[in-house]
Amino acid sequence: MTAALAGALLTPVSRPDATGYVDDLETGFRCHWKRAADQSLCDEVLEAAAVSHEAQVRDGGWPEPFSDGMRGGGPQTDFYLSLDGQWGAYTFSNYEDAVSDDGRFASASYVVIDPRVEDLHLYVAHEFNHVLQFAVDATEPSYVPWEAAAVLAEEQTYPGEGSLADYAPDFQKTPWESLLGDGTHLWEAYEIWSYYEYGSALWLEHLRQNWGVEPVDLWWSMINETWQNEPDVWDAYATVTGDADAALIEFSLMRARIGRKDADAWTVNLDAAIRVHSELSELGETGKSPRQIQDLGIAVIDVLFDGPFVLSHDLDTETRWAILDV
Repeated sequence: MTAALAGALLTPVSRPDATGYVDDLETGFRCHWKRAADQSLCDEVLEAAAVSHEAQVRDGGWPEPFSDGMRGGGPQTDFYLSLDGQWGAYTFSNYEDAVSDDGRFASASYVVIDPRVEDLHLYVAHEFNHVLQFAVDATEPSYVPWEAAAVLAEEQTYPGEGSLADYAPDFQKTPWESLLGDGTHLWEAYEIWSYYEYGSALWLEHLRQNWGVEPVDLWWSMINETWQNEPDVWDAYATVTGDADAALIEFSLMRARIGRKDADAWTVNLDAAIRVHSELSELGETGKSPRQIQDLGIAVIDVLFDGPFVLSHDLDTETRWAILDV
């Protein structure tokens, strides 16, 4: 599965052109098509949208999506089968507060999917979760909660078929990147092409498995009444865990063990060992991360000694840090 790198937040000029549409009278969803050959795919889209609605809204605690008025020709949530998806998919919102007095700046949105993609049902499940995210908080700028939650929504909707295993290796390749970082930053700063924010679903799955926090809990903790992004996502992590720093330290230990015999049981099918960039095998050696460690990032170093040794660091006094013995 390959989704648009910033799929939740792309800004197209206008909605895709469409020739016709099909409505699901039970869910109130509408599927638009442009090419006649794609019309039959609308049945698959609407079926997957209905399954996603049942799993994510009825069973998962996400809110109903907001109506966009008549912008798609009717009040329905709109799905477009269009080559505008560029072999992937995206979800776009008008970023207008749908209900001014409900305590959250949330908005309506629509989905665009390239009809040529494989696993169309997973794209629907993923993008539908973005629709629901917009219906909770349209103001969050960090890509991690958007894409990580949507990746896990695939599994919630179609158990055993999600794309976490595909994206986790990218996340593990650059452990020095911030937990608030994303593939766009990695490309712009280092020319590293990465689906980092999708692979960061490891972080949200850790919170789910070990802290009892569902992605929807995180999203409800991020709601803002205005465009001012307070609370932000790190505030929300603290709220849902009670101690975000402790959760992050535990997560760093967990992700460093993936691929080992002592790894968490839920990671057993992940081929996503963390990248080790330095090793210490002689007294007096200094290990370095290949890049500057970003806030909420980690350095991973192999320490190869049989006897006793002392570790020290040269971090500044304002840096929060912990040494984890994996």
